[in-house]
Formats: sequence, C-alpha cells, structure tokens
Amino acid sequence: MLERPVTLVAAGGPGSVRIVTERGPALVVRAGALLRGIVVESADQQRPALVVESGSPVFEQCEFLGARAETAGGSTPIFRRCAFRRTALAGLYARERSTVRIEHCEFEAIHGHALVGADSAMLEVHESLVRDPAGAGLRLLGEARADVRDGTFTGCQDPGAVVADAGALRMVGCRIAGGAAEGIRVDGSSSTRSPGPRRPAPVADPEAPTPGQILNTLSHGPLSDLHGVVIEDCDIADAALEAVVVGGGEVRLDRTRLTGARRAGLLVGGSARVELHDCAVAGAGDSGVLVRGTARLRASELDVVGCAGHGVAGAEHAEIELVDSRLTDTSKTAINLIGQAIVRATRTVLRETRGHGVHAREHAIAELTECSVESCARDAVRVEGAADAVLRDSEFARSRIGIVLATRHHPVLRGCRVRETERTGVVVGPGGMPTLSGCTVTDTGAGGIFLDHGSAAQIEDCRIERTGDGGIVVAAQATPTVRGTVVTGSREAGLRFFNGAGGVFEDCRVVVRYDGPPAVQLGENATPVLRDLREELEEGDAPVEPLLAASAEGS
Repeated sequence: MLERPVTLVAAGGPGSVRIVTERGPALVVRAGALLRGIVVESADQQRPALVVESGSPVFEQCEFLGARAETAGGSTPIFRRCAFRRTALAGLYARERSTVRIEHCEFEAIHGHALVGADSAMLEVHESLVRDPAGAGLRLLGEARADVRDGTFTGCQDPGAVVADAGALRMVGCRIAGGAAEGIRVDGSSSTRSPGPRRPAPVADPEAPTPGQILNTLSHGPLSDLHGVVIEDCDIADAALEAVVVGGGEVRLDRTRLTGARRAGLLVGGSARVELHDCAVAGAGDSGVLVRGTARLRASELDVVGCAGHGVAGAEHAEIELVDSRLTDTSKTAINLIGQAIVRATRTVLRETRGHGVHAREHAIAELTECSVESCARDAVRVEGAADAVLRDSEFARSRIGIVLATRHHPVLRGCRVRETERTGVVVGPGGMPTLSGCTVTDTGAGGIFLDHGSAAQIEDCRIERTGDGGIVVAAQATPTVRGTVVTGSREAGLRFFNGAGGVFEDCRVVVRYDGPPAVQLGENATPVLRDLREELEEGDAPVEPLLAASAEGS
C-alpha cells in the first residue's frame, strides 16, 4: 500500500520489477506516487490487481495482468504508455468520482470490458488501443463521462463503445473496426438541453502544478461540460451488426463514416434524438439509416451510398429531416416510410435506386423541397394508402413513373418538374384529390397526367409537353378542375376523356400539329366543361383542323 508520495522505478527497465499476489489487490495507492516500468499482477479475478483510492498517482510504462485496475473516491490517476492484458471482468474500472487520464495505453485480450466508467467517474483517453476484448471496448454507466481522442478499437465481442443511463461520451478521430456486435450502442445519455450543475474547478499551483492538479483542471473544464454523445471525425467499419445503434438519449455525429455494417449503418429507435452533419453511410447490408419509435433524426450533408436495403427508412412515429444530403445506389427504395413516419427533405438528391425514389405508405408523410429524384428503376415518388405528400420545387427524372398519388388524402405538388419517364409522368389514383400548381411534365413514354376513376384533382398553371399518349388523360367518373394549363407535343389528343369522364377545364391551351391528333378526344358519355379552351397550331404548321374528335373508346 502506498500512502505517501513516492517514486518507484524498475531499475532493470520496464517489466523487471513485478508486484504479484494470489488473493486480493497487489497494490493499493492513496497518494500522489510515481510508478514507472512496474508489472502489477493478481491471480484473484474477482478483485482488482490495482486500487487507486485517492491521490493523483502517475503510472508510466506499467503492465497490469490477471485482474483489473480500479479507481475510486476522488482520485485522479494518470496512466501513460501502460498495458492492460488478459485481465478479468475489465481492464480499467473507474467508479465513484474518480477522474482518470489514459495516454498511449494498450488493452489487449481483456476478459470483459476494456474500459468501464460508472457512477460519476470521468475518463480521458488519448491515442490508446483496445484489441480483442471479450466485452465492450468502452462501457459507460450511471453518470460517467468519457472523452476519447485518436483511439482504435478492434475485435470487440460487444459494441466498441456502449453508453447507458445518463452517461456522456465524446469520441474524436477514433476508429472502431470489426467485432461481433455494434460499433457504438447508446441506450441512454445525459440530455444536451439540461446540463445540470457543474463541478467547481480546482486551481493548479502556477509555480509547480502536480499531475493531479493539471488533470483536475482539465477535467473540470470541457469534459465536465460534456453532455449527450458526440462522435466526431470517426471511422466505424465492418460491424457484425449495426455500425451505430441509438435506443435512447441524445447523439450527434460529425464528419463520421459508417462503412460495411452487416445490418443497418445507423439504427435510431425509442425516444432518441440524433443529429448528423457531414457523415457518410456506405455498403450497409441493410438500410443505410433506419429510424423508428418516436425517435427524431436531423441530418445535414449526409451521404448514403451502396446499401443493400433502403437508403433512409422511417417507421412507427419517427421524424426524419434531411438537408443537403445524397442517397445513391440503394438496392431498395431510397426513402421508405411506413406507419406514421414523417420525412422532410430539403435540397436532397436521390438517385440510382433499384426501387422507388420515395415510397410512403399507411399514414406516412413525405415532404420534399428543392429535391432531385432521378434514375429510379421504379417510381420516383409513390404515395399509397392513407399516406400524404407535399412536393415543392423538386425535379423527378428518368424513372418508370414520375409520381404516383394512390391515396385519398390531399397531396400537394407546387413548382415540380417531371421528365423522361418510361411510362406516365403523374398518376392520380382512384378517388385521389391532389393539388398540382406550377408543375411541368415533359418527355413521357405514356400520358403526361393520368387521372384515375373517381379522382378530383386540382390542376393549375401547369405545362405538359412531348408525351407518348394524351397530355391529360381523364378516366371514368373522374372530375378534375384544370385551369391555366398548356398541353403541347402529345402523340395522342392533348386532352383525352374516357367514357363517362367529366371535369372543368378553364382557360387552357392545347397546341397541336396540322396532321396530328386532335386537341380533345371525347369518349362516350364524357361530359367535361371546357371554358375558354384555345387550340393553337405548332409554329410554322398548316391551318388548324376541328377542335374536337368523338371516340367510342372505353375506359
């Protein structure tokens, strides 16, 4: 037991002096001692090999074997260039109010968690390596806090880092690779909105500060102000499960890459709150980002690429906000929403998906503003069931169908552009009542806008150009209201009304070719009201033929 300041140095170099016990701690420290090159070993796996109960000891180039090192009370030890190997239960266990600084240390083959913080302990970990622990690389319980800089965690059998209860974690410049579980798991954390009381900061002697005084001054500064979980400039690769799981608490990821996870790149659930800035998710075996429960996710400059599931998926009551983000090369839908999930995307690009661009079902809501959705193997946007959508100033290009509104709610499209679709530009499903204003539909393989049975769309100031079928095609019992809209370049009639179709068309314009199809084609018993409908001839073409053509074509 060391109860007064002393210096112990291994005369023959590191490892030449060993303190060994068969039962109980090999060494108890209660003072500001300095130990260099000492091996501390215990065969008693249930109790620690080293206990630091008080004081500010410094351990340099020491090795801890067989049983864990433990810090307690208000102790403030420093471990510098030390090794923790084959220790039981944990490598280092910090509890109570202890504050521990760890520099350039190695934790290898720990039979438990490599680093544990409990109660209100604080850990500062710098440029250290954790390799192949049987548990987690780092585990925080209670109100423990950890600041980890430039660390490497490999081969963890539990998550690389776990935060629970009201803990707080900052990881900067770290790499978590491989392992048999998640890269990082957050089951709970302190709140970033209510930091609570701050510990009073001790003042170091300016003439001759001790290591403990320096450590305390640092730890009562930025680390004591840390709340929630902050991951910055980190790389989390090849997790056997998800790269990051957040089941509770508040988490922020900045400039962090999540690559090669076997399941989702990021899974957010419960009541968690997560913010992402300038992050990337690549090569996930399932969805890039999955949000469910009542969780909230806000992401800016998020890049999701090459995922085997959806790019971003929302379920239950999740809320997702995407700003200036990119979702590319997803095997399923780029944004998939079910339940009552909501996504609000602004200036976001969705492209090269083998499914839909956006798919909203059940009671989900999709809001897209100034977005681009292109190169979808299926539909750019598909809204079904009781789902709803608000699409503003966005472009939808090179998909099977541009936009499918198969919902009886009231989707709104304002200032949108749909172009280069394999089939129809916009489809309004049976009974649908969307509003389209200031939109353009161009270069479609089939009709420009198709209004299915019983629908009652409101269409105003739109333009439909170069369609493979009619510009606006109205099915039986559909009663659209169309104002101030231009149809030009249709291969069939500009306005096609199937048997029994109706609606009101006011102040519209249809541009036709002299030798082409008529401006309007009426099926049997079609009864649309056409007010101030103007038929114009394409520039340079011959005089105009009759405006209307009757047809007995069925619906």
